[in-house]
Amino acid sequence: MDTSVGGGGVLGAAGPTDESGRVTVTLRSYSGPVQIVASGPALFYPDPTSPPDGTGSPAAIQIPSTFVLSSYVARFGSGAPVVPVTLLTTLADHAALAYARGLHSSHPGRTTITAALEARDPLFVTHVTKAAAAWGPGTLRSSVPAPLTTTAQSLVDVAFAALFDVALNQLAKDTAVLAGYSAGPGGLTAPTLAQLLEEDLDADGRLDGIGQGGRVIHTAGSTPVKLGTDFLRRPLAVSLLTWVRNVVENKSGITDADLASAQVFKSMTEDTSDLFGSAPTEPFDPLDRTPPELAFVVEPPRYLGSTILSLTVSAKDPSGVKAVYAQAGAARQTGTLADGAWHIDVPLPSVGHNTVTVWAEDLAEPAPNSGLDLAAPYRLVIDAVRDPDPPTAIYDSAFASYYDERGMTIAQGPSLFAIVPAVYSTAPKVALPNGGQVYKAATRLSAGGPPDAGELETTNGANVPVLRFYVPFNPSTDSPIASARFRVAMSCPLCGPVPPASGDLLPSPTVVPQALYFDLPLSTETIPALATVSGPASLAVTLNLADAAGNASSVGGFGFTFHVVGPPLAVVEDTAYPGLGDLRGTYPYKVGGATAGVDTYSTLWDTTSPNFFRGAVRVLRFIVSNPSPLPVALSADFAQAATGSWQMVETWPRQSWTEDPVNPVIDNSNAAVPHYIDGFTFYQATYWAQTYTGGAPNAEGAPFPCAGGWTAGWAAHRIGDTATRYACSPVTPIGPTETATFSTASVTPQVFAPRWTGKTGQ
Repeated sequence: MDTSVGGGGVLGAAGPTDESGRVTVTLRSYSGPVQIVASGPALFYPDPTSPPDGTGSPAAIQIPSTFVLSSYVARFGSGAPVVPVTLLTTLADHAALAYARGLHSSHPGRTTITAALEARDPLFVTHVTKAAAAWGPGTLRSSVPAPLTTTAQSLVDVAFAALFDVALNQLAKDTAVLAGYSAGPGGLTAPTLAQLLEEDLDADGRLDGIGQGGRVIHTAGSTPVKLGTDFLRRPLAVSLLTWVRNVVENKSGITDADLASAQVFKSMTEDTSDLFGSAPTEPFDPLDRTPPELAFVVEPPRYLGSTILSLTVSAKDPSGVKAVYAQAGAARQTGTLADGAWHIDVPLPSVGHNTVTVWAEDLAEPAPNSGLDLAAPYRLVIDAVRDPDPPTAIYDSAFASYYDERGMTIAQGPSLFAIVPAVYSTAPKVALPNGGQVYKAATRLSAGGPPDAGELETTNGANVPVLRFYVPFNPSTDSPIASARFRVAMSCPLCGPVPPASGDLLPSPTVVPQALYFDLPLSTETIPALATVSGPASLAVTLNLADAAGNASSVGGFGFTFHVVGPPLAVVEDTAYPGLGDLRGTYPYKVGGATAGVDTYSTLWDTTSPNFFRGAVRVLRFIVSNPSPLPVALSADFAQAATGSWQMVETWPRQSWTEDPVNPVIDNSNAAVPHYIDGFTFYQATYWAQTYTGGAPNAEGAPFPCAGGWTAGWAAHRIGDTATRYACSPVTPIGPTETATFSTASVTPQVFAPRWTGKTGQ
């Protein structure tokens, strides 16, 4: 204050004000900055936030005698300017003085009050509106506020000038409720609230809630409210919205939509000037009629083993988000805001399905919008299944998957060789009990490609043994199986160390209520070490299961013995063998080139003779062929089970034998018909000269060839013998018949060089 002019710095005084609150102060011979101040023990104004009392008189706000209303005139000269003195201009004066004294941390240098007014006044105007055509930033001290509580008004500069004061009055009333002020005298009013704001500005020129010496400024009351950096931003805008929607008090006709269009609410809530502190501002949309939109930041699990479902939710709303809620059952949970997202832990009351509802409320005024009864995205509903039990598995011992291959045969074609590709015999499939025995041919250990559960459970062309397991599953309480794996540990006497096989079980196509089925084929595709098995191998099977809820279990106790047997070969009798003329065979008894006295006809059947065709005669011949592309070893004793015995029965034509000399049978009808055998001529009837008497010649000049006569031997021509017409068999015929049965001989299998040597697949 310049005390060199006037009386102690006072240039003039006047009062009291008239009914409209006006007073004229006369100044003489002065130019420069001047401050208009108003105070006194009986100052009051009509309360813009309360209806008239019962007498029809408006309620009044008493201004404390300690409170001074003021407004600077930056450059007073001649003329008669109209200077409004309001709560807004009073606060602007305190801000300018602190600025001029260098108390603002961003402007530490001292300056003139005129420069300070030019720097600070526009900030108070733009705090009300930043719309360029609404209220000029340089007209704070000349815009006389319009009476918004009495008559209709247009939204022009004088209406904007009145908004701060009516909003501050409503803010004082709203804050008094929050702070717990008691009714009656001594409550919180706009002037007493302005006194706290003056203290805030006097300390550092900012509305940051910090007074002299760092003291935190707050209201009185049972629950004091702190006047922080946001106090005149969002709370002021909310209070202004409350007032403008009060049609009883707001007679101007100005609506919330008008103020929103003029950016009043946006200017207040999003003011980032250095008039305030640096705390972040909260969004505010007075026209907001919808609740916050929600989305899951992290997709919630549908299945879980614990009782707590943790949700992370994003919530967006132009008015800001008041709270996010979640509910399962009767209990409602409130989320906490951290790192820009809302986090909620929801207890799930039931095992099985739980309906979880998530919604939010915003900060819209006068009442928040709630998404509780709406649909997405304002309300999110999920079905969460609580499943605390790990899965288990049971072996399906009734599932018939394969047949024993020990007796398997192979089909042959007309050439007597196996058909390629092989056509194997089949048998009814049987179930494999836990601990059972598996018999598979060495050349049939593969499934022929990637195993397919559908094919394995139906046609199963490769006859793969399939272990089928089922997991008890109740869709009302259980979570699906997320992982089903196997581990097979194999051991056998000749295998050596074998690494365990592991992999995924095959989901079965079999659909059965209350169960999920899985298949494990025992083939080289799933257990590669089966290709190295020699003899029986022990298979210990363990299942590792995990469900979608995170429960896991290891289920064992399944064991089987896997036998690898010799591969099936095609074995067929060569029925054409009797006509092949094989000297080693019994057909057709030719011994051409035989040594006299050694390989005689009779020795062919004398199994006690060391000359018995070198100890063996081929009775039958079999052809063995292999249709597999894999080589198969064939041992000489592979057919030992075919051992047995055989007998030879011969029927001799009459022309080849002597006629019974005792009971001659003469067939003269064909007597002249010659028969030619081995260069000799035989007739149907052959007559000896006499019964054998010691070598006397017969009618043809030859003695009876059998010493001892008819009863001692059997005269016959040895087929294939060109040196002797008749020979005598030591075998005594059974009576005078034409059939002879020779003694039984043992049969011993013998393997000769395969006919298919060098031919793959034969």
